Amino acid sequence: EEGQACNSATAGYSVGGSAPGRSNTTARITMSNDAIANVPGANTPNPVNNGEGVGTVTNGYIFCGATPGATSGGSQIYKMTYSNESFATSPANWTGPGSSNIKLSAYCNSTNGYMVGGELPSNYNGYVRYVFSTDTTSTIPATLSSARKETGGVGYENVAGYCTGGNPATSRTDKLTYSTETSARVPSADQIIDDIYSGVINGNRTAGYWSCSTTVTVQKLTYQNETYTAVPGATLPGNNRKAAAGFSAKGNNGGKVDTPNTI
Repeated sequence: EEGQACNSATAGYSVGGSAPGRSNTTARITMSNDAIANVPGANTPNPVNNGEGVGTVTNGYIFCGATPGATSGGSQIYKMTYSNESFATSPANWTGPGSSNIKLSAYCNSTNGYMVGGELPSNYNGYVRYVFSTDTTSTIPATLSSARKETGGVGYENVAGYCTGGNPATSRTDKLTYSTETSARVPSADQIIDDIYSGVINGNRTAGYWSCSTTVTVQKLTYQNETYTAVPGATLPGNNRKAAAGFSAKGNNGGKVDTPNTI
């Protein structure tokens, strides 16, 4: 549980986690046939959990999280090259307040990744940008409408990123407009249910889908009108914590890749 995920155009990668014990292993799910396999060459440099991942068309990134040497959170960023399915430590680190982050959210467009909120150890309300072309990080002036951790985040192509829910329990949804890097709460897009551990199940070019820790209901955020609705007939077999199926979050992949989604 509490692992990280990223995806390429053809596969999703579930990385690390903490059941049983903190892990550095990576599993691949091939989207064309739903086959799952471990990828021995894609172990992360250190075991990690409670971080967050994003993916572009060429690389995956695992932001922060707890490692054996930093159980309350780390500053490290791991970069995966999809072409050879290997991880390396990025030259960039967490550059927000404090020396580390854990239980954060993340999403990306085609040029930048954004680390959102988290625990420093106090709850954080800010954003840290990762520039893919230069492997550098910096804070941006934008802030969340409330400081929180364990939100669910998804990116809508090169338009905007959304994070919703979080701990302490809330229904709030905050939108980061990529072109201006400004953030604002979108009341019409608040979740139907206040929740912590909000997990992104999936995202495509029209909507993002969230699960919750307190209900089996699947909620859908339609990007065009920025409203949440319950998905009729879509329930999960049990309550879920963050990143329950995040490796298939197509909206997090830089706006370049889209495949049909089944809920």
